[in-house]
Amino acid sequence: MIGKFFILSLRNIRHRSLRSWLTIIGIIVGIALIVSLVSLGQGLENAITQQLKMFGTDLITVFPGEETDPLVGILAGGSIKDEEIDIMEDIEGINLVVPFDIGYVTVEFKGEENSTTVHGSPIEETKEIYTEDRGLGLVSGSWPDRETSLEVVLGNKIAEKMFKKPVYIGDEIRVKGKDFRIVGILEEMGSAEDDNAVYMSLKNLRKISEKRGEVTMAILRVAPDYDHDDVANEIRFQLRRERGSDDVTVLTSEKMQDIAGDIIGTIQVAVLFIAIFSIIVGGIGVMNTMYTSALERRREIGIMKAIGATQGNILSIFLIESGVIGMIGGVIGILIGYGLAKGAEFAAVQAGFQYLEAYISIELVIGVLVFAFLLGTISGLLPARQAAKLNPAEALRYE
Repeated sequence: MIGKFFILSLRNIRHRSLRSWLTIIGIIVGIALIVSLVSLGQGLENAITQQLKMFGTDLITVFPGEETDPLVGILAGGSIKDEEIDIMEDIEGINLVVPFDIGYVTVEFKGEENSTTVHGSPIEETKEIYTEDRGLGLVSGSWPDRETSLEVVLGNKIAEKMFKKPVYIGDEIRVKGKDFRIVGILEEMGSAEDDNAVYMSLKNLRKISEKRGEVTMAILRVAPDYDHDDVANEIRFQLRRERGSDDVTVLTSEKMQDIAGDIIGTIQVAVLFIAIFSIIVGGIGVMNTMYTSALERRREIGIMKAIGATQGNILSIFLIESGVIGMIGGVIGILIGYGLAKGAEFAAVQAGFQYLEAYISIELVIGVLVFAFLLGTISGLLPARQAAKLNPAEALRYE
């Protein structure tokens, strides 16, 4: 019996195809938003996890700006003083402090100029952080021999895509008017800024930038058997006492993940509200369509009741029809939503962010289909009850 009701419902939907599709579109939009949101949310979470793995679990990052809005300090030109680097080196529980300075410069290779970032940091300490803590190596070549040698390491994308001519180990590149020999090429990191950067010693960067006594940020490594949060709190205390303000951010890997999770959560909530609103509109559309359908089919309902159909039969027909409308919207919404998520993934890859990958699980697919069917069914409940309660004699007189 249910199978026959299902076939009848499909025929009714096909018979009123334009109205049905206009109704289904409302469901599609809401489901597509939910699927794309969840897929990208999972992808972002995976991407953040991958990025945080590169920072190492024992590393602490220090840069200017209050922790409530840390990017403001960097964008406003804040810095970490050399004296503050010395203070951090003396804190118990810290066994390595690596100051990093970042500049934006013009680089020239075989007559072709481009603008990019240059990262300056002590060579040996940087090599240790990158290889031991972040698990990053060189695709080819080696690290510079010493701090004063005019040698650089290139990010992966600079070597592969920035210049028209191929870049080889031993070639020379001009950075802000000064010639440097390319001695190494880093593995791909997945971040456009890092993969398009030039890496040199801090001393060399200070020579070409004429910047003295301060750096953009510092990365610290916590010694074994020390609690990361305790060490981070001590760093905050010492630096804030030195500065006389709270204008410094100290982040452990766990803290970075919490901040990133809060940002993703905020985005998810905002989009979720849009999706819920869209689904409510879609549900109202289903209800309106089923009310209209019940009105148009009063004579048909009267005939069915006259030949023995019960209120339960009529109720089932209308509920299955509204549920099928929701199910069709759910299937198409899943396909479109996943397509949107993959489109966002492709755009991220083209922008140089390699780790974002849209993810959709079988649990999500099943859950969304069940939700779409229930949404359609619930939206059609009142029209179905109204149709089921029609008096057969009055329904047969309806023209």
